[in-house]
Amino acid sequence: MNIWLLSIFCFSSIYSQIIPIPPKEWDILGPFPYGYRELGADPLEAFGGITKIPRADNTYYPSELAPFGKVTWSKSKPDVNGFVEPSFNISWDSFGGPFGWAGQLWQGWALGDFVVQNEVRCLIQCVDFDYTQTFTQDMIYLDDEILNMNTVAYQFAWFPIKLSSGRHTIRIKISGQTNSEQFMCKFAPVDNKISILTGDDSVPDILDGNIVSPYVSFPILNTQDSDWIYGIVVEVSSPGVFISSLGEQIKTQKLKAISLDISVAPGQIYALGFQLSIPTITCRTGSSYSLPITIRSEKLNGTLSHNLTFQCKTWGESYTYTFLDFDGSVHYAAAYPPLNSCPSTGCPVLFSLHGAGVIASSPAWSGAYNRQKESWIIFPTGRRRFAFDWQGAGMKNAFTALNTFADDLPGVPATKLNITRANNHQVVYAGHSMGGHGCLELATHYPDIALAVVPAAGWIKWEYYVPFMIRVSYDWIDPVLQGLLRSSIAEYYSDLYTPNLVGIPTIVRMGGDDEVVPPWHLRRIARLLNQLNSNLTFVNVSEVPGQGHWFDGVVDDAVLQRFYDQHMLFPVLPDIPKSFEVRTLNPSSSGSRGGIQILQLLTPYKLGKITVDVAGNNTWSMKTYNVRRFGFASIKGRSLPSTIQVDSQIFSYAPNNVPALPDHHYCKLTTDWVLCSDQNWTTNEKNPNCYGPARQIYENKVHIIYGTQGEPSDTSNFLRRATWLSNNLYLTGRYVIEIFNDTGIDASTAESANLILLGGPTENLWTAKLQPTFPVKFLGGRSFNVGSMIYDEPFTGIMFIAPWKRNLLMVISGTDTNGFNQAFSIFPTHTGMTIPDFVVVGEGFSWKGDSGMLSVGFWSNQWSYDSSLSYVQ
Repeated sequence: MNIWLLSIFCFSSIYSQIIPIPPKEWDILGPFPYGYRELGADPLEAFGGITKIPRADNTYYPSELAPFGKVTWSKSKPDVNGFVEPSFNISWDSFGGPFGWAGQLWQGWALGDFVVQNEVRCLIQCVDFDYTQTFTQDMIYLDDEILNMNTVAYQFAWFPIKLSSGRHTIRIKISGQTNSEQFMCKFAPVDNKISILTGDDSVPDILDGNIVSPYVSFPILNTQDSDWIYGIVVEVSSPGVFISSLGEQIKTQKLKAISLDISVAPGQIYALGFQLSIPTITCRTGSSYSLPITIRSEKLNGTLSHNLTFQCKTWGESYTYTFLDFDGSVHYAAAYPPLNSCPSTGCPVLFSLHGAGVIASSPAWSGAYNRQKESWIIFPTGRRRFAFDWQGAGMKNAFTALNTFADDLPGVPATKLNITRANNHQVVYAGHSMGGHGCLELATHYPDIALAVVPAAGWIKWEYYVPFMIRVSYDWIDPVLQGLLRSSIAEYYSDLYTPNLVGIPTIVRMGGDDEVVPPWHLRRIARLLNQLNSNLTFVNVSEVPGQGHWFDGVVDDAVLQRFYDQHMLFPVLPDIPKSFEVRTLNPSSSGSRGGIQILQLLTPYKLGKITVDVAGNNTWSMKTYNVRRFGFASIKGRSLPSTIQVDSQIFSYAPNNVPALPDHHYCKLTTDWVLCSDQNWTTNEKNPNCYGPARQIYENKVHIIYGTQGEPSDTSNFLRRATWLSNNLYLTGRYVIEIFNDTGIDASTAESANLILLGGPTENLWTAKLQPTFPVKFLGGRSFNVGSMIYDEPFTGIMFIAPWKRNLLMVISGTDTNGFNQAFSIFPTHTGMTIPDFVVVGEGFSWKGDSGMLSVGFWSNQWSYDSSLSYVQ
């Protein structure tokens, strides 16, 4: 069931506080067809849009989901608990048959009015309890203002608004599956300029009386309309407890208070991160330890207090550790220690990825596994409970959690450090549901550390799990445009990457009656791998008749435990096959196979691969396809060749002395392969750290810079959307993002992060300063050109990425405010959103969706326009 909760807490600016009454009745319009995570494509926009069509009249609108192909307005009232549940007279089963659950998805609008007697300052919360189907735009509208909403049932998040006296309208872009939608609205007062948002702390456990790791964080909210928060002091008062900033040596400083040099925009959520040193305490298993924290700022009326709560564990239980992720923010993962001592090389790791909505540290998840005899189990989060589907940022978080644990061994007692090490170069990939998909992704993209692969109830790729054929925009889309758009997500087609798994032991597990992820997915993977290995029984298909999506033992029963023991009790990486292949569509998301790592393609986003035949004299014969640069990575437990023949060229070296990354790689800049050592190419060409597509912008630390040089209304709009985007990324991935105006950030600060620039060169000084390096050229006024096309019509906007030092930047601009807002709406906050390196949208995009895009494409390796990689209407 989908449940939305819209709560509003208000503080009156006058003496008497009058709590607004929530809407007593809602006007509902729908259901309309909806392609999951499809951008634009609101059918109502073809008839004027929700703000211009008559409200709650008898007009019928076309929709193939309803009898006779038409729908009209209906009304829905809150029940006794305040929940509103739209209901449609639709035979949903008739759509589930040919299309699966994706055929039962729909979108629509809910409009409700409420009255405010006097001006109030409020916090608003809109919560969706079923992330997978709802909130097509990740925003709601209060009158004409965009607001954040909560797509993932995190009830800690609140967002400030200021209401004038009079009538107000809430517009919610709803979506759901069948008749399962619910939402709620309510109001209450609030009384401070800064709020601590409880329920989203990132803290480690206390293990046998000792804190597992020093990193902690908790979120605050700037509830003000226009004032920023500059600097926060965080204090501890408990005896023996000390605090320090992230990355500093806490044990030598022994500080009781630190000042965090941060700026928090009006309405922004910001996680305060720091380190703690806590003395050994008495903390019984199953209990908790509470540590008071105080914050103060010149914006606060006094101080605010917050209790950090640590769960108490004993060695042998699964426990939580914290670490600094790739962007410097604090995240957590869970670890389950082995029963026995580890060999000198360390214990292998059972690397298990959770399903959608599952809490990685939950005993229900870690308890689904037996404690292993001689291997660690690591449970990463992927940054949140939905883990970016273990793609992109979710995948990077997983490996950061793994590598940090192997390096630091958080929680391991000093007496066990030498006998309980973790070997992050010997991994069994595993996972369930979305985690089963993630298992396939991590294994196919980083196969060289794989002992074995164990996906359970996993799906292959978006287009198979949620068919794209029902997308609203696909009726009119040019197949060439469709191909380019789908290429932007094809790097996570796990079936395309299955040749990287040849020779790696695999067992697939599923219930025979699984209706959430049909067994077809893993049966298909089994067939592909059997064919590639020329072995009818290479993959062990462990399908349990009569069982559904989740059942006792789905990830660890007698059958799977025998498989785990076979590959982890005496761990040896599988032999490299005599013939194997390494392939990728995007070097930024791929590791090595057989030690070979592709660094750059000849044609970006066209499949690149290297086939290898291994001879007995340690000679490898390699044939390359669409590869411009590759290198050899040193992998523990594997040897590299002494002689390689790359296409027709031979390179010979002393045994095990082949030049390796990062100092050397092979490049084909003209017609011949040569050994290259120059690293300067990474500053001006596409490379694994700076490759694209657009979503790679948040696979690093991020700063948002909004323009202040245009009209005041533009500046206000840029700041609102900068705040919305920062909050959205916090909700989806717990990002800690700094927002700056274009005069408030220096070069050294900017160079440390990826940049998102809001506004063109006439509105944003940073866009103006950097535009000579862009593949897009801005013309007079707010117009721009891509290739030979000039875009100067109203409602036209562009989003594109470009290189920034050794990082990335993104520019969002438009010929007018409407064009900017349209370009901003396609920011790829979720996986499955098909956004390449650049997209130009026009007026028709709002109802045509993808088919209404004016121009899309990928930049060349030199970050220039290439007509062969682009589409222009």
